Amino acid sequence: MFYGRASELTEISNFLRGNQSVSIVGPHEIGKTSLMMHLMQTESKASLGIGNEHLFAFIDCHALSGCLQSELITFLCKAVANVLHTSDLEAEPALKDVISNPTWFTFEVALHKLNLRGLKIVLILDDFEQLTQNLQLDLHFYNALRSLAGRFQLAYLTCSTQPLVAITNFNDSKTVLSSPFFNIFTQINLGLLSEAEAREMIRKRKEAAGVIVSSQLEDFIYQLVGGHPLALQVACSQAWDNPQDLRRIEAQTRQELEPHFHNYWRNLSQAERDFLQHPFETRMRADSDPSRRIVLRDLTRKCLLVQIDGSYRYPSKAWADFVGSQKNEQLLLSSPGSVEPGN
Repeated sequence: MFYGRASELTEISNFLRGNQSVSIVGPHEIGKTSLMMHLMQTESKASLGIGNEHLFAFIDCHALSGCLQSELITFLCKAVANVLHTSDLEAEPALKDVISNPTWFTFEVALHKLNLRGLKIVLILDDFEQLTQNLQLDLHFYNALRSLAGRFQLAYLTCSTQPLVAITNFNDSKTVLSSPFFNIFTQINLGLLSEAEAREMIRKRKEAAGVIVSSQLEDFIYQLVGGHPLALQVACSQAWDNPQDLRRIEAQTRQELEPHFHNYWRNLSQAERDFLQHPFETRMRADSDPSRRIVLRDLTRKCLLVQIDGSYRYPSKAWADFVGSQKNEQLLLSSPGSVEPGN
C-alpha cells in the first residue's frame, strides 16, 4: 500500500520524460524503495504521463558491491531483458550478445537497437552508495555510464541516503568519484510525509483493516509518530489491536521503534547529537555560526528535526522522548559517583 508523494512523483516523471537522470536522497526507511516500486507500476506510469515506451529496470546495488565491471554490465543487461519479458515485449537479441560478451561496445549496440524500437531505458539503482564503494570499478566505468546517458535514450534514477556530492567525498578513491557522471543528476529530497499525507495513510490503513477509529485516535497517532512512513505503519498496527488503550499503543510503538532510533543515533556526529539535545537553542546558535547551520541542515535532511515557521522542532513525540532518554542517560553517567558501562 502506497501513500502520498504526489509532488515528488510528478517531479520525477517530468525529468524522466526529458531523459534527465534523477537522484533521490533521503534517510533510511523513509520510503525511497517503495517510491521506486510504485513508480514502476503500470497504473502509476499511466497516471503520470509516462508511456509504455519507458522501461524501468530495478537494480539493488547491494548485489553489485563486489562485481567486476564485466559482471556488472551483464547484470544491467539481464535486468533490461527481464523487463522486456515481464512487459510482454519482444526479446532483444543484442542483449544476449552483451551477456555472452560483456563490453561497453556490445552494451551500446544493444541500447541503440532498443532506442530504434522506440524504447527508452530507465535504470533504477537502489542503495547507490553500495555501488560507489565497489573498488573493482574505476574512473572509466563511471565515465562510460555518463557517456551512455548523453548519447542514448537512457536515464538513471538513483536512491541514496546522502547527496551524490557527499558520496563522492566519502570514498577514499576520489579520483574515481570525480567522474562527471555524478554531475548529470537532478536531486530530489525525500522527507517526511506531510500532515495531510500522514492522516490519509492513517485513514486508509484503518479502512483496509476494517476497524473504526475516532478522530481523537487519529490525532494521537499523528502526534506520536509524525509523518515518518515506517513509524506510522508501526503505530497504526498497534492502534488497531488496542484502539481504546492509548498508553499501550504508545508503549508498544516506542518499543518497536527503539532499535531504529538507536540506529539513527549511532550514526550521528557529536555535533548533531548536541543540537538534538538542545533544540530550543539551535535557532539562535545556527544563525551565528555557519558550521552549525550545516549541522542543522543535515539534521533536517535526515528528518530528525523539522522546520516550522522559522523554528526547529522534533518531528514526533516518540523521537523527542527518545532524544530525552539519551540526554538523561548521559547525565546519569556523568553525575558524581556514577559507574561507567562495563565497570
